[in-house]
Amino acid sequence: MVTDQAISACHSVTSPATGTLIIFLQSTWANNNISLSIVYPLLVSLLLLYLVLLKYLSMEETLLSVEYEILMKLLRSERKARGVTQAELARRMGVAQETVSAYEILRCTMDINKVRSMAIALGIDFLELMARWEAEIDNNAKKHAKKRSSVKKTPPKRPLG
Repeated sequence: MVTDQAISACHSVTSPATGTLIIFLQSTWANNNISLSIVYPLLVSLLLLYLVLLKYLSMEETLLSVEYEILMKLLRSERKARGVTQAELARRMGVAQETVSAYEILRCTMDINKVRSMAIALGIDFLELMARWEAEIDNNAKKHAKKRSSVKKTPPKRPLG
């Protein structure tokens, strides 16, 4: 059985939103006469899984797709071509300069709304940006296919005998 001490430990390592969820669920279960000795182990397991995922998702080194890297290179080159500094772009987007830097060096990712916001801040038509991104992805795929096909494959050696 999970004790109040274990629940307090969970509260101390979770976010305030998760703590609020625990309190809500506790009151719901109590009002519906659901056995807390059955529900608490499940809740603790879910919270631990949540914490592991949270830790995994906030790792400094994030595995990014090649396509996302291409998009960030495209946005960075557009910013530089237009003579816009990271600080100016950050001001236009309403974020810190460090955030723009983190986006550009792939330290953190942007959702589609932030990509659109950056495009607008740079004066780029969003649909045009998406079309150019697709073209760059296609060029990159062709370049890698050409490299793979140019590698000479040697036939396997036949055994003597």
